[in-house]
Amino acid sequence: MGNSTPSIQDLSEWYQSRLSYYKILAESASRCLRIIIEEEGIQCHRIENRVKTQKSFIEKIDNENFSGDPTKIHDLAGVRVITYIKSDLERVAKIVRKAFSVIEERNKTDDLKENEFGYRSLHFIAQFSRSRTKLPDYKMYKDVNFEIQVRTILEHAWAEIEHDRRYKYKGVLSTRDQRLINKVSGLLELADEEFDRFVKKVDKYSKGTKTSREKKLYIPRGTNKNKLKQIGNILRRNKGKDKLTLVIPRGNDYEYLRLPYLVNYSKAIEATIKETIDDKGGTPF
Repeated sequence: MGNSTPSIQDLSEWYQSRLSYYKILAESASRCLRIIIEEEGIQCHRIENRVKTQKSFIEKIDNENFSGDPTKIHDLAGVRVITYIKSDLERVAKIVRKAFSVIEERNKTDDLKENEFGYRSLHFIAQFSRSRTKLPDYKMYKDVNFEIQVRTILEHAWAEIEHDRRYKYKGVLSTRDQRLINKVSGLLELADEEFDRFVKKVDKYSKGTKTSREKKLYIPRGTNKNKLKQIGNILRRNKGKDKLTLVIPRGNDYEYLRLPYLVNYSKAIEATIKETIDDKGGTPF
C-alpha cells in the first residue's frame, strides 16, 4: 500500500484481495506443525487453522484506530493446537520454538493475578524459518507473521464459551455473573491439573507393565531345604525385575514354605504363591 494513510475502504479492498494468500499461509503452517507433532507421538484433540474474516479485520482496524501497514497485523492467519493434557502444552511449545522463527511468546496465564481465574493459552507470533523460506513454495511468506495458539481442550472450552462471547459483548457483567464465571474457570483449571496427574500415573503403570516379564517358578514335592534357599536367593536377586509366581503342589507336605526367608523374599518383590493340583507348572528346580 502507499505511504498515505489508507481509508477503511482501502484496507477492506486490500484484505479482500489477500484472503487466499493468508488462507494458504495458515494451511501451510498448520501442515508443518501437524507433521512434527505426529512424528513426536503427541496426541492432540485438534489442530486447526483459520484466517481472520473480512468483518473481523474491519472491526479490528476500526476499534484500534489502525493507520499503519496492514501486513504487520500478526493474526491475519493463525493455527490452533488443542491438546488433551497440560504436559503436552510444553511439548508442543518446544516444537513451535524449534520449527519456526518465534517473534513473540506469551503465556496468557501470566496475565492473571494469584487470586484470579480466566483465559489461559500459549500465544506465539511466528514466521517460517529462513531455511524454509528458501524453498520455492514458501518464498512468498518470508518475514510474514502468523499466530499460533496452544491450549488444552478444557482451556479451549473456556475460551469458546466465555472469552470469545465476552469479547463480542461490550457491556459489563454483573458481580454475580462474574463470580459464577470465575468459579467455573477455577474448576476447569483444577480439572486440567488432575487430568494431567491421572494420565501421568496411567502412563507410568503402562510402562511398568510393558517392561516387566511374567515368570513362574515351579516347586516340586519333596523339595529340600537347600533347594528352598536357592529359590530364596533367586527371589532376592530378582527384586524389581520380573513378576514371579511360585507354583507349589497342593497338599500338607509343603509346610516348608513357612520358612521366613522364602516368605519374606516373596512378599518383598510381590511374588505370587499359587497352588496347583498336579506337579506341572513353571520352571522346575
